[in-house]
Amino acid sequence: MPSTKVRAVVFDLDGTLADTSEDLIAATNACFFDMGHDTPLLDPESDQLVAFQGARAMLSCGFERLDATLDRQALSEKYYPVFLKKYGENIDQHTTLYPRAVEALQMLSDDGWRLCVCTNKPEHLALDLLDRLGIFDCFHSIVGGDTFPMRKPDPRVYELTTGLAGVPVQNSFMVGDTIVDLQTARASNTSVVLVAFGPLGEAVTQFEPDALLYDYDQLVDMAPTMLK
Repeated sequence: MPSTKVRAVVFDLDGTLADTSEDLIAATNACFFDMGHDTPLLDPESDQLVAFQGARAMLSCGFERLDATLDRQALSEKYYPVFLKKYGENIDQHTTLYPRAVEALQMLSDDGWRLCVCTNKPEHLALDLLDRLGIFDCFHSIVGGDTFPMRKPDPRVYELTTGLAGVPVQNSFMVGDTIVDLQTARASNTSVVLVAFGPLGEAVTQFEPDALLYDYDQLVDMAPTMLK
């Protein structure tokens, strides 16, 4: 049974711990290159928001730019496995952790917090990326979008994530960057901190999180105030 004395911070991955957008977009463009289109259809700067909506959203965006009459949903499903292969082969070419994230993880751990990852990224890719970024061992549990039959924002995924770390949901809070992370926390009756340095910037205030994180330096002092 989870201990009522321990506490956990549950992190999203893409756009929260690491800026993965350039590698995600590169993998999407590589799919279109294989189809014979020699011009990149997605831009690593202007399409960051699309990147953090997931592979199918990026593929659909590319197909729409090719031909708005195409069946984007069907084509995105068809090429999703191709995307996963290409992304997995070059998962850390441009990806970087956000500034001071490592230091914050270490300080939280030293202060007795158990750290978790709950992402909709496929589990094997999340595990590989966290390992390559050198922070895999920081976490007590890592849950991907296909670890269980359900995924965020289903609150059962959040509960399973904290449960694997031996922490009850009420002793945890979430750090994320999107409306999906906020919905997950709200459905789980936990607090949520949204980062203001992700692709949406301070526009995440529109989602009405419990707090904004402008720099990982803030997180250690903020953490105790986030428990309900």
